[in-house]
Amino acid sequence: MRELLQNHPLDLLILIPSLPDTASLKKLALTSQYANWFHDLNLRLQFFTNCQVEDQKAIAAYFQDPITIAPLSEEEAAAFYNCQQIKPVFGKERQYIFPSLILKDGNEILHQTRRINPSAIHNLLQAALKAQYSFLKESLADPIDILSSL
Repeated sequence: MRELLQNHPLDLLILIPSLPDTASLKKLALTSQYANWFHDLNLRLQFFTNCQVEDQKAIAAYFQDPITIAPLSEEEAAAFYNCQQIKPVFGKERQYIFPSLILKDGNEILHQTRRINPSAIHNLLQAALKAQYSFLKESLADPIDILSSL
């Protein structure tokens, strides 16, 4: 089955604004705790963040699989995926970018969250598992109902 999943990668877009802010680094560390799940479900990780080349190497060190730092800036990605909000701060309008996780299958968005916390990652993994299960079910000649036996 692993060979079948290799033919069906899902894209996980991770938007963590303003690295190396302490809160952003915590979100990166939390995300890296689920690296084995991402690997097993064949998720390709793509980060949107404004950071230097040295920071990109540090981000890659958190994960066992290769990652991609997207060519879009975090502002462009936030605008494209609707992960931004304008808030008044001390009488001035300030753009706020939500840390976000976006699960895609090709061009279709399967799951999107504006938070990076254990619950959000759990929900994202459920969506990825459901998508990969559907793919495997279609690919196998004699489908096995694995989820009903759990």
